[in-house]
Amino acid sequence: MIVEKFLNCLKDSKFVVPYCDRCNAPAWPPVDCCYTCMSKVKLKCTKSLKGHLIEYTTSYHLSKPLVFGIIEIDGIKLVGSVHSSVAPHVGMILKMRNCGISDNGTPYYEFD
Repeated sequence: MIVEKFLNCLKDSKFVVPYCDRCNAPAWPPVDCCYTCMSKVKLKCTKSLKGHLIEYTTSYHLSKPLVFGIIEIDGIKLVGSVHSSVAPHVGMILKMRNCGISDNGTPYYEFD
């Protein structure tokens, strides 16, 4: 199953994306069959771990402000935390610095 393989890769801090064997469309969120043509999908390493920031927000709920954003990489959109030495702005290029599965079983993605 693709989802299980995807989650196992995330546990190893490896980011992969399911792509269709037939039409090469990304199958995101991960599924066994392509959303476009219903063919089988395979996991592939992304071409780049760099993407651009589509939107962001700052959470003041915890003791220090945390920035979260929607980042587009290789045609898919991820929600992740943004750790940047400069103020975030829409369109800025970010690189995934870490990914994995949290203790509660939720995938996470971190960018700078």
